[in-house]
Amino acid sequence: AKMFVNEIFSGLNPDSKPEPMPIAVVGMALRVPGAVTPERLWQNILEGRDSLTRFSAEELRRAAVSRERLSDARYVRAKPILDDVEHFDAAFFDMPGWEAEHTDPSHRLFLECVWESLEDAGIVPGRNGPVTGVFAGCEGSYLDEVLDQSYQTDGDPAVQLPLRLGNALDFFTARVSHKLDLIGPSFTVRAACATSLLAVHLATQSLRRGECDVALAGGATVSVPHVRGYMGGVEGMLSATGHIRPFDANADGTIFGSGVGVVALRPLDDALAEGNPIYAVIRGSASTNDGNPVGKESFIAPSPEGQTAAVAEALRDGGISPETIGYLEAHGTGTLLGDPVEVSSLTEVYRRHTKGTGYCSLGSVKANVGHLRSAAGVVSLIKACLALKHSVLPPLANFHQPNPKIDFDSSPFFVHAETREWPDRVHPRRAGVSAFGFGGSNVHVILEEHSQSSAIQPSRRQHLFVFSAQSESALERRIGDLATHLDQHRNLPPADVAYTLQCGRKALTHRACFYVDEDKFSSAELFSAKPYASDIVESSSPSLIFLFPGQGSQRPGMGRGLYTSERLYRAIIDECAESLLPELGFDLRSLLGYEKHATLEGDAAEILRRTANAQPALFVVEYAMARLFMSWGAAPAAMLGHSLGELVAACLADVFSLSDALRMVAARARLMQRCEPGSMAAVFIAASELEAILPDELELAAVNAPAISVVSGPTRAIEQFTEELEKNDIGSR
Repeated sequence: AKMFVNEIFSGLNPDSKPEPMPIAVVGMALRVPGAVTPERLWQNILEGRDSLTRFSAEELRRAAVSRERLSDARYVRAKPILDDVEHFDAAFFDMPGWEAEHTDPSHRLFLECVWESLEDAGIVPGRNGPVTGVFAGCEGSYLDEVLDQSYQTDGDPAVQLPLRLGNALDFFTARVSHKLDLIGPSFTVRAACATSLLAVHLATQSLRRGECDVALAGGATVSVPHVRGYMGGVEGMLSATGHIRPFDANADGTIFGSGVGVVALRPLDDALAEGNPIYAVIRGSASTNDGNPVGKESFIAPSPEGQTAAVAEALRDGGISPETIGYLEAHGTGTLLGDPVEVSSLTEVYRRHTKGTGYCSLGSVKANVGHLRSAAGVVSLIKACLALKHSVLPPLANFHQPNPKIDFDSSPFFVHAETREWPDRVHPRRAGVSAFGFGGSNVHVILEEHSQSSAIQPSRRQHLFVFSAQSESALERRIGDLATHLDQHRNLPPADVAYTLQCGRKALTHRACFYVDEDKFSSAELFSAKPYASDIVESSSPSLIFLFPGQGSQRPGMGRGLYTSERLYRAIIDECAESLLPELGFDLRSLLGYEKHATLEGDAAEILRRTANAQPALFVVEYAMARLFMSWGAAPAAMLGHSLGELVAACLADVFSLSDALRMVAARARLMQRCEPGSMAAVFIAASELEAILPDELELAAVNAPAISVVSGPTRAIEQFTEELEKNDIGSR
């Protein structure tokens, strides 16, 4: 281990290690000052917006800040705060009022963001979905600042236990796993300001080891009461001016505040196979600790050696050369000591591989939202992912002129206050993200852009947009939110939207659906109309039964629309028609009116009425339609058929193969065609007797136990016959 660490510090060639499994960032959610969605944060960043709140004296007085404190020249009336910290949809997460009341807002908001990140990824949580792990940490003051003033426990376990469950770090990720029924690793992380980026690193390693299929990583810090200022100028760490200016000549410190962030991660191959959105790909990550090297001024002071080691190992882990890094989202606290040390450490690593200068943009989201403590690293990661997704080098807010203590001219880095296009180069666009914590925790992550493949053309032009929520009002908001989203993103394919709504959302009790025709699609017209259908479904898993009719339900043209629009249905019909051609002497598709073939002579409707033709046609259409429904996820719990329909159900249940079924249906139809008109009767004949009667018409098929429950007429008839024998005491004869 010591040799390995020494190799990191000495700058091992990044090409000397096999490329690790790439991990895709497939979902994200956040709560930060000025934004409750990643899209809003990105807009604020592009505008160079400083989203910290500056309080008036009156606001602070109403929040019980003393006049003495307000009159102190060192008191700064600025803070990064979140709106609506006190609001939480407890019922949605099946949380009783008393439980929500005892639970720290950082826990509550993180739970909401986890749900949103999974929805953003199109992943339905629960043990029936992918095995999902949770890696995160938090920081809050709810217990000390609010609850202890309201609850005088006096050692009462009935009060102490809820307080502990709702506020202790031990239960931060465990509550998420419990509420969403997630069975992967549940791991609470604490590394001061490096917490959430360390959670990303640990989640990445867990995915690579195969401990989970999906990993949620992030952090939360919610300070209450949030209407508060702070005493500035503490050893140059806290800004005396109320602005964070990373890498700027006037930088005078950082400002701590509240924020929450979560990313959903998945191995790249799995994300591609499942069709998840991909913001960026994690190519490498690493974490180190400073230890106590010579020259480290204090426990909380930064160490160039430790930061250098983390950056070097992340590059080595991903097999990435720093020459290919075009953007670096720095820790960037805006402190007089921290910023020069960070740029110096980065430059040292990059200089081992390149002499290039001024090619890598440097930024820090702290200039926009403040220092969010436990959430700082993951919010930095989200910003870098968005920069890669949009191919934009974002501006650095509050930047006017470079810090003279930083030698930018001879470094690979530059800082800019305006939005710039991220130019295309020979290699993929790549970004680095750093987070450092008091006590020497250092984490660095390497991201790479992902080029989206061309969209798959939908097989149909009509779709169902399905919605569900826990209440009628929430359902209306959900529908309205999608309408707004579609207006803002007019190029979204309706087929993709329909798929995500159907397969990437958990089905809740209040439901509605809208019929969408691609050729006439308009979100304003669609959602202003009444739903195609709506209802309240108490059971989240209603049973689905397939019923298959027998002869007499056939008609010319049945299924023609599906044959035209649905690839799977068309493929099955084509396969069956080719297989039945020797049995029927004509192409079944022409009989059904799907295609014109010379093999059909006479009126199709008249030909279809004949038993020898009607039964194969019905079998093929029913079988293909059922397979199509099953491909959409509408799998039956059981099946029931009448006459010919029983054979369809048996074939779908794998009682016998499709090829055997087609031969049996064709033979059965020919035999029935030969019979004189009359009434029906059921006669039970042994297989050996049947084989003797029909030696030239029927080769008996291999029969298997049904894979799906099938209720058949013969089965019930045998049961009734047996019951009758037993009732009359003649079962032994």
